[in-house]
Amino acid sequence: RYFAVRVGDNYLASDLASRVAKVSSANCLPATLELVKEIKSKYYPLLWVGIRIGNRAWTDQIDGLSNVIDSLHKDFPKLGVVFDGFSLPADRAAQSSDRQGYSEILARENEVVDRIVEKLQQRQVEVGIVNIIGRHIFDANVWAHAIDVYLSPYGSLQHKVGWFANKPGIVHTNQTLLQSPAEYVWTAVED
Repeated sequence: RYFAVRVGDNYLASDLASRVAKVSSANCLPATLELVKEIKSKYYPLLWVGIRIGNRAWTDQIDGLSNVIDSLHKDFPKLGVVFDGFSLPADRAAQSSDRQGYSEILARENEVVDRIVEKLQQRQVEVGIVNIIGRHIFDANVWAHAIDVYLSPYGSLQHKVGWFANKPGIVHTNQTLLQSPAEYVWTAVED
């Protein structure tokens, strides 16, 4: 005879996002902070591109994303692109991705990035490329705060930049979600 009540907010509080950013900066690789600084000095804007395989994946993402990047490059000749996908959990970052069973997903996501980069090279589109697929979540959160705008599949990849870093962007998703969008997709961050 219990009655369960959910206590809390229906959005990500700004103080929580700030704490996540501080912990990420303190625990990311030192080389990540240096690379972020270098890339931000060379490229603008920085576009975060989320790569997803399996369910909820853009079926033609290689052609679609290379077309989007090519189009943006025409208007932004100093465009930089940060490819994101699966991030190693914080408690497993020091361990080998092979031992954790992540090698297949990382290989498949990196194959998508490689094919997008090949298409861009064929078109002679020169953009700054950073691939953070398979890096640990601390590094991903640092990069999420460094980018200017994102294009990502709806879900956990988008939360890194849209919720924790509160960056503007566009999500792509399936028809079901588009026909009945959940309220929290648009109002997930405080203020």
